[in-house]
Amino acid sequence: MVEQTTGCSESNAIFAGKKTSTQQDWIGQVNTMLTTSASRLEGLCLLRAIVGQCSEETFLKHSVTWSRLLISFFQPHQSPPVIEASAAILIEVFRWASQLPDVARELATGHIPAFLKTLVNGDAEWTAPSLRLLSACMRCFPGPCATVSYILEDFIIAHLTNGLPHLARLSQLCLPLLARLGGGGSGGVKHREAFLELVNRLLHTLRMKLADLYTDFHSDLDDPKTSNSDVEPLRLPKVPTEEPKRTFQLTNHIETLCCCLQYMLSEHFPEGTIVPLKDILDFISKALDVTCNSVASHVTMENSMLAFVIPRIHQAAIQTLTSVIKSCCANHYNDRINQMYINVLGWTNEKRLHFSALRSTTYASIVQWLEVAGASSGLAEQAGDKLVSWCISDASPVSVTTKLAASVQMKSDKKGGKLKVKGQKGESKEDPPLRETMVYASQRLCVVALKALRHLVLTGGMKLKTNSYEDMSKFVTAQLVRIQSSSSEELSAPYSDPDCRRCLYSVLLAEVLVPHPQASSVTKLAIGIFRKGKTDASLKVSSTCTEAVLICNAIIHPRTPAVPRPSASPSLLTLGSSLEAATPQTPAAAFSLSSTLASAADTPPKLPDPATPSSPQSSRSPPGNSFGRSASTSAGSSSEKTAVEGKSKDPEVPQTEEGSEELTKKMTSEEAVFMISSFVDAPPDSD
Repeated sequence: MVEQTTGCSESNAIFAGKKTSTQQDWIGQVNTMLTTSASRLEGLCLLRAIVGQCSEETFLKHSVTWSRLLISFFQPHQSPPVIEASAAILIEVFRWASQLPDVARELATGHIPAFLKTLVNGDAEWTAPSLRLLSACMRCFPGPCATVSYILEDFIIAHLTNGLPHLARLSQLCLPLLARLGGGGSGGVKHREAFLELVNRLLHTLRMKLADLYTDFHSDLDDPKTSNSDVEPLRLPKVPTEEPKRTFQLTNHIETLCCCLQYMLSEHFPEGTIVPLKDILDFISKALDVTCNSVASHVTMENSMLAFVIPRIHQAAIQTLTSVIKSCCANHYNDRINQMYINVLGWTNEKRLHFSALRSTTYASIVQWLEVAGASSGLAEQAGDKLVSWCISDASPVSVTTKLAASVQMKSDKKGGKLKVKGQKGESKEDPPLRETMVYASQRLCVVALKALRHLVLTGGMKLKTNSYEDMSKFVTAQLVRIQSSSSEELSAPYSDPDCRRCLYSVLLAEVLVPHPQASSVTKLAIGIFRKGKTDASLKVSSTCTEAVLICNAIIHPRTPAVPRPSASPSLLTLGSSLEAATPQTPAAAFSLSSTLASAADTPPKLPDPATPSSPQSSRSPPGNSFGRSASTSAGSSSEKTAVEGKSKDPEVPQTEEGSEELTKKMTSEEAVFMISSFVDAPPDSD
């Protein structure tokens, strides 16, 4: 009700832009409603709208009064809707009040300390709004919260592992904020020390929990030489000793603490922080070292339970690695990080759909790794070929196999000699819920695998082996041709999902943008595929294909030529000036008219008039000449006698600028075209 009322008031802005007297009338009416229990909830709905739309002057005048009223509602006899609405409004008031020094000072000294104790000691029904309010108080008023930091820590940790997911997530968001309580000191040194201390406490607690879980596999996790024994661990509840509660509770603790570490790394901190990167990567490596294959060799009750939770442990470790990459990049540990990805994708490759969640998390982390580190990640050189083959396997269509329900045995009847069938022949298919789960898992896995493949091509496609690049091109083009030749009802999983088809087109576009230097180009084939993909039933897929067609057309058909052409003007002078402008910009290996004419100057053609005498003074013009040829000026010469037979005897003789201009003025456009065609088409002389 509160959210609906607030949404309607914000869309209509019923309190914004009103006169001060009108706003005061509304505020007086709301305050009266808040003091009456019968209309308190309606008054809270209106108050939330007023707080979001009132002016700064109105907020300065009434914020402390509103805060006092709302804090007084946190009593055991209040209903949960009133508590929820009061908490939501208080969070908004605290956020705006922290930006106003006078209001923030009054709230911090007179109301926040007592209110924190009320939240910690409140009823169980208040737990969710209390955690949200604690988060707002620690962000907006870190000074008063520092005096009760130990009480807040115990309250937050108590709800980290209570078994309720929504409360655990709120507690995970609150725990990183403990490092920013109190004064920061000179340059924020105290905040940096508090951050590093809290990270070390989390890592130490994680090592202890992982050592309890990996008892038979890692004996060095709790070794004093490798673990920091001086750090105080978090005060988590004790774990039961009987199975399976022990394994499941240890797994829940590790997942929760990994989430806390992820929030700490992603949380915006007011000062620069120091992250123990090597220690975090050491923990991730230890968590990923134990696999289901290694557990299978030690058959015990504890290890059989451990095999169930290993994918969850690995998934939490990979998500932590993703947060490390986002916050620290860590590209100086690229070999180690790449090896982690290879190990996880390697041991889960045999049962891809059974470990689809873990493989999807790993591919998503690879995408983040390639986006952050780019070509410096070294993934294409270290494991590019393996990654291509794994992505192709995970992006391949799902094949549903059938099995016989019972074995068929043929038995002969002694009396009649007839054959009787013992057993029943039939096909056993997967249950519909199981098959739907597998289809959804294959679609999600296909999307992230194709995204990883696309980023691999964009960042290191030229560094892949030729065979791997060609295998990838054949797979992508074959799948797209098969998709386009089938109707939407005939498409099998995972490409019945538009996101999978869109990612497949994106991989093809990446191959067009980053072609392999030794592999066949797919540009010509890709243009036809993209044009046909514009008719896809999904708007997302068709828009992707439309964009790809535009990109391909811009590559193969640029809007303007790379080298300016000579203009087709009737005036030879205009043509000559265009060639002069184009000559310095033309590379030596490029095909242009000026280079053709320059080559023709070495083998001058013979004009139709055999009576025309040859001039012994003819020579090649320097690179600045309009035609690549020159004619020496002599008295009584006409425009018809300017052509020269034979080769130049002295290529170093310069052509004067006045003679060239006089020659071009005398020649007509038809003669200029004839001379150019003669230069280009005439066969070379045989000296």
